[in-house]
Amino acid sequence: MLDNPLIQIDEARSELRHYLDSLELDPAHLHWLDNRISSIYDLAPKHRIETHELFAHIETLKRKLEQLENADDHLETLLAEVEAAKTDYFKLAKKTEQETY
Repeated sequence: MLDNPLIQIDEARSELRHYLDSLELDPAHLHWLDNRISSIYDLAPKHRIETHELFAHIETLKRKLEQLENADDHLETLLAEVEAAKTDYFKLAKKTEQETY
């Protein structure tokens, strides 16, 4: 009864050993990964957040940067809205003044 599971375990061990033998470890890539992980652990305290929150924080910062980069367009829109509101205000004020007299 135990022979079948033992055979499967032996086959799995053999397949894992074959897989491990087929892996090529690239020292340059491992060095890059180590540097990347170190950077992540260095950045989290800098921004006063936990390491697992770093990627969400990056997305937030990207959105804020996009808003800043598009601030001129947004400012122009706001200025146009202010001018339109000012024009409407003066029209209503003039109309109210004429109705009063």
